[in-house]
Amino acid sequence: MRFKPRRFAAVAFGLALAGTLAASAWAANNAGQLDPSFGGSGYVTTPIGDFAAAQGVTNYDGGRTVAVGLADNGTNQDFSLARYNKDGSLDTSFGTGGIVTTDFGGDEQATSVAVQGDKVVVAGFTSSDGYVTAQFALARYNKNGSLDTSFGSGGKVVTDFGDHQDFADAVAVKGDKIVAAGFANGDFGLAQYTKSGTLDGSFGSGGLVKTDFDGGFDSANGVAFRGDTIVAAGYANYHSGNTNFALAAYDKRGMLDTSFGNGGKVETDFANGDDAGHAIDVHGDKIVVVGEASIAGNNDFAAAVYDKRGMLDPKFNGTGKATVDIGGYDAAYGGAFGPDDSVVAAGTTFGVDERFAVARWTKAGAPDPKFGGGAGFTTTLIGGYSDGLAMTLGPEDKIVVAGISDGEFAVARYLSK
Repeated sequence: MRFKPRRFAAVAFGLALAGTLAASAWAANNAGQLDPSFGGSGYVTTPIGDFAAAQGVTNYDGGRTVAVGLADNGTNQDFSLARYNKDGSLDTSFGTGGIVTTDFGGDEQATSVAVQGDKVVVAGFTSSDGYVTAQFALARYNKNGSLDTSFGSGGKVVTDFGDHQDFADAVAVKGDKIVAAGFANGDFGLAQYTKSGTLDGSFGSGGLVKTDFDGGFDSANGVAFRGDTIVAAGYANYHSGNTNFALAAYDKRGMLDTSFGNGGKVETDFANGDDAGHAIDVHGDKIVVVGEASIAGNNDFAAAVYDKRGMLDPKFNGTGKATVDIGGYDAAYGGAFGPDDSVVAAGTTFGVDERFAVARWTKAGAPDPKFGGGAGFTTTLIGGYSDGLAMTLGPEDKIVVAGISDGEFAVARYLSK
């Protein structure tokens, strides 16, 4: 399985995918169609340096889109950001022609982005030895794309958990608080920061928390605030050798919330194969985690819905769990609650070729017959290959997916109705 944050390291190839939906079905319902008001075709690509991949995406200021990831300048990799107007054109008021790159002094990848007021907070990781070792890296930007010098050191923060490999793969903001979550040498790792970028000493041990599940390799790939509680989701390597969806809930002090799951932790197995959660969303008392599950040797989009106690919600597909087989090796790297408590997931499918994929389940956990011409999913090939690696919901619940196409940033926007 290709788990974040090293999820795009292997690039697949291909030419064509069967299963084009009938034109009459598309005409009956637009949900799942590319939005032609975005870039004319529903998607845009942006070259940055010699090679670039977007791994995080969010909305900014009334319909603009910020995508973040990495750019290779021929010597090393840097944080890279691109901001797009509602029509998909680059926002030239941001950075240089809509693009910003940031060097921490080594190799960097940005993996997640969140908005804090009119500023943008980006999380990822930095390494000086080709990712043999790595540290959490965060940067905060002003609305014009310049680094916010009131944050950290010149707008940048690097955090070491004191071990060999620390990869931040998610970031969430609530007021002045910033929490980054990821992989801390084999455990869930969370770091909480104040608005100035210093570690929050009221959280965990000096602002840091590590959580082990079963003694194996665990990683937090998504994080969200639920009131004063922080919920992180990812995967845990169970003692059988397989990986499961994993969640952990923390109170505002960084202590595990013992009212959640088993001592603050939850694991969910789909079918005794390798499963991994990649994104999390909270809506009221409900929590959804989306990712990938191995079903009879085939990898599918997967989603699980939980209540506030970490119990699976049987109203969602009878078990709290649901999968969608898009037709290849399928992995959802982004997801959220959609309209009417539906669940939307986006990522990659590859079989004959590699392309963006978006799926939607109804609140009852069935593939949504109103989406994708009745199939409940849709796919998009951009260039020779394309990987969807992040998702957000935009205005009018439009679905925005960011990733990579032929070594460039790729962003696509889909209609939700």
